This record gives sequence, structure tokens and C-alpha cells, in this order.
Amino acid sequence: MFQSEQQYIQNKLGNEPWIKVHGYFYDENEDREDNIYFHCGIINNDCVQQALDNIRDWEIYQDQGFPGCTRYGLSEESEVVYDRFGGTEAEPLVFIRYYKGFRDPHLEISEEFRLFHNLYDDLEKNELIKFDESGDATSVIRFEKNSVFIRLKEIRQFLAIKEAHLLLFFEYFRSSKIDISDLAGIEKEYQYRDEHTAYSIIVHSHSDSSKYKTDSSIRGDLLKQATLFLEKLISHINQES
Repeated sequence: MFQSEQQYIQNKLGNEPWIKVHGYFYDENEDREDNIYFHCGIINNDCVQQALDNIRDWEIYQDQGFPGCTRYGLSEESEVVYDRFGGTEAEPLVFIRYYKGFRDPHLEISEEFRLFHNLYDDLEKNELIKFDESGDATSVIRFEKNSVFIRLKEIRQFLAIKEAHLLLFFEYFRSSKIDISDLAGIEKEYQYRDEHTAYSIIVHSHSDSSKYKTDSSIRGDLLKQATLFLEKLISHINQES
């Protein structure tokens, strides 16, 4: 069950030259329907263990991470606390901007990340780029349909300076016409955990539709940390600037 997806998560996700930090994919054929989600968030280094323990509960979801206020109590004197990220456990890197139907939603990258790398918004190419002293442009962020890709090099630099980790969240949800009784040799619940990756697989009967008989999902998160020493990184940034 999800053999190719597990191989991708364990061996490739987070290690590619371009990191998929957000995305939604849908596919359907005669036998099954697949919904695939990717998202991300930034956490402090001391929150790593807690993040990996919460296998199926993401620290930040696609509609979260915006500034907001929370009132503690019901009286007029109750305390109102402002939170820059709306009370989420992770700092957002990608936002989905909604306008109550008056304008089309769109994806937006954290202002801190854009300013740190001094990125220019190339609207024609639908990407964010940076320039060197000679004026040569390098693509750092690409927007492709419902997905966002950020170059690994710039993510590592950002994480090293912030002394933080990037959490890559993923979920593969599949509805199938295969009856669960035909999956007798497959584990219905399975968990995987190593130093940087944690996910679970769940298989159960589909109850909402006569079209499909079985639902299955693989859901979890992967930690991406900066692998460069901070002193070397600062020296490298100074050489590029």
C-alpha cells in the first residue's frame, strides 16, 4: 500500500534541488480517485520532537497563519492578545489569500523570506528571482498551477539564519473500488518513524458513496534543517552580495 509514495517520502522529499512547499493534485480513473496535498511551516529547533510525535496533526494548515487576536474571558475587562501567526504552532512560509469571493484567491510567500533574499516578482514568468552584482537573474521561487516550489539553497540559508526547521506536510488520500476484504494481507494501520520523518497509513471501508468501497491515506510530516554551518553560510552570503 502506497509503496511508491513511501519511497518518495523517505528518499527524495525535501532533498530535491527544488522543494515542493505547497501543492494540491487530483487524479481519477476507472478504479480510484486520488487527492494529494502538500504544505509547510517553520518551527523552532526545540519543537522538533513534538512535531514528529504529532504524525497526523499538522502544526499549521493551509488556511492558517494570519495575524489575529484572541480574547481570554467573556467580560469587558478580559485580556485581548495579538498573535502574529494567529495562534498556530508553526510559522507560515506560504499563504493562501482569500477575498470572500470578490477576487480570486492566490498564493503568497512570507514577506520575511522575500525580503531576506531581496526577491523580485517576475509576473510574466510567474516566479520570484534574485539578481547578482552583474545583473544576472536566478529563479528562487516558482508558481506552477496549484503548487509552489522553492530552491533548496535559499531555504537552507533562511533556516540557518533563523536557527529553525522546515516542516513539510503531506497527505495522499485515495478512494478505491477494491473491497477491504480483498486486502487481507495488508496492514490496515501502519506507522513509520525515523530521525526526520514520521507518517501513518490508515485503510478503512468507504461509507459515503456506493462508487467506492475503500479509503486509504498516508499522512505525516518531514523535517528539513539547515545542513550548513552558520559561519560558513554568512561568509557565502557576503561573497554573493
